[in-house]
Amino acid sequence: MSIIDKLREAKIQGRLEESMFYEIVANEMEKGEYFKGLQTQAFAEAEGDERKAKALYIKLRVKALKDEIYIHEKEPKKKATQNQSQNTSQELKKKPVEIKPVEIKPGDDKIFDGDFGCAILLLVALVLAMFIAGMVMRSFL
Repeated sequence: MSIIDKLREAKIQGRLEESMFYEIVANEMEKGEYFKGLQTQAFAEAEGDERKAKALYIKLRVKALKDEIYIHEKEPKKKATQNQSQNTSQELKKKPVEIKPVEIKPGDDKIFDGDFGCAILLLVALVLAMFIAGMVMRSFL
């Protein structure tokens, strides 16, 4: 399946989900179930126009339903992360910390080797170039 097909499928799925949200709101409204906060917000944004307020309420309620689904889907991940974090911190508390001295000999310093060293040198060069550019700009002012 190509990327375009995947995007098209996701778009179709989104439209289907959205129509289901509108159906849920329609059923709520038929039963007379309104959320007062959203109803008040819609009325205020519609500047008292009842027809506009009803249409705006529907849009606000659909958005609220989408937000509820999003939060509900994120909750298990958040709880799992919190549980993992708690377990890790409990394990760390149980284990004694062992600190070993490290002896550094002249010539053992390899901080400028590999990608990390290149990144440090690049960062130093960038900071130096910004400093020089700033000095040049000040001389023109």
